[in-house]
Order: sequence, then C-alpha cells, then structure tokens
Amino acid sequence: MRGADFLDVSNHPEITFVSTSVVKTGDNTADLTGDLTIRGVTKSITLKAVLNKLGPNPFNPEAQVAGFTLTGDVDRTEFGVNYGAPAIGATMPLTIHLEMGPAS
Repeated sequence: MRGADFLDVSNHPEITFVSTSVVKTGDNTADLTGDLTIRGVTKSITLKAVLNKLGPNPFNPEAQVAGFTLTGDVDRTEFGVNYGAPAIGATMPLTIHLEMGPAS
C-alpha cells in the first residue's frame, strides 16, 4: 500500500483532511465535509462523525477532551490510485479516530 502503485508515500508522505463545514444530524452525530488530499490530489468529501465521549481530561481534570470517530468511503481512483482498477475495487473505507482538547 505504501509503494508507488498505491499511496506512493515516498513522494506523498501525508494524507490530509481539512474540514470546511459541519452539519449536526443528531445529538452526537454530524456530517463533516472537507478537503481530502491523497497523492497530491484534493477532493471534497463528506464523512459521518460520531461523538464518542466528552469529558474531563484524565491528566488535567480542569480541561475537557472530546473523542470522535469519522467514517466514509473514498473512490481511490479519483486520487490517482488506479492500480488494478476495476478488477480490484476502487472504493476504500476510511475511518479516522480523533481526540481533541485544548492546546497545551
């Protein structure tokens, strides 16, 4: 997966996601739209966000932390990851586990 036929991490060591909008869909859920960059190609995608927990930081009880899981599907061929397509499926599941808190 790290080689030139797939993610080409030698030339593109980072995958980034920058959110552009959040739409609340429930008490603990939202649709998170943003720009995903893979192999230097940026596309707008929407991920499903779930708030897993919000509470005091166990190492600093005065600070709050929030844990989220983001999920969605990405068509890898839209980002130049074409090897084996269509024989090898083009849709990749994407899951991001995220914990956020105040800057230290």
